[in-house]
Amino acid sequence: YVGLSMTTVVNATLLSSTFPITIAATAYIVYRDRLTVPQAVGILIASCGALVVMNDCIHSARAVTKAHTGLCSAFTSGAIGPAGEIMEGRTFFFAPPSPRRLPATAPPSGPVPPVALLKLGLGEDARLVEALPGLGYRGAVIEAMGAGHVAERLSEPLGALAATMPVVLASRTGNGPVFSNTYGYKGGEIDLLSKGLISAGRISGLKARLLLQLLLASGAGREDCVSALRAASRG
Repeated sequence: YVGLSMTTVVNATLLSSTFPITIAATAYIVYRDRLTVPQAVGILIASCGALVVMNDCIHSARAVTKAHTGLCSAFTSGAIGPAGEIMEGRTFFFAPPSPRRLPATAPPSGPVPPVALLKLGLGEDARLVEALPGLGYRGAVIEAMGAGHVAERLSEPLGALAATMPVVLASRTGNGPVFSNTYGYKGGEIDLLSKGLISAGRISGLKARLLLQLLLASGAGREDCVSALRAASRG
């Protein structure tokens, strides 16, 4: 609770992982301490989840990505757009925060399981895909072309890989979802998903990799990974 009284950053971080009302009630019961204005603002910020504030723009953690190497406006939120902005010392949110929350995953107590991230291009062969199990990887994220497509020659190797570890199918485009029922040719998303690959939905390959690492570190199985990625993509 001392941390909650000290800084907005700690306030928002702690409240994002707990229930704000519970913390406020506990503070009042134990300390007879009423909420201050900064604490109330912290609870409001926490209800928005983790945020990135840069160049007077507010981005949700699920949508934000770095789109330029050096500009102050390097961080963008793609097609979703920023969640709000800060002007003349005032904060404006463009829409109410989503009430959805991802299931909590405990911080890893040991080494984080290695998860490979492969960005596939035209004419790619299967050597890297086939090498992953022997290199000790516990999972893989495949950044495929377009809406989730790979060369035909990679269809069977990716299916074989998905039989040995969780394999997430993401798009390398950076915007838009992985499709689920449009392209049925060998190497298309229908074919790959039918072989056991897990759709990343609208989550980028980089974020899908981090989420998969946390899930594997917590002992999650394939169905847990499917549910978590689906929830993250909807947020």
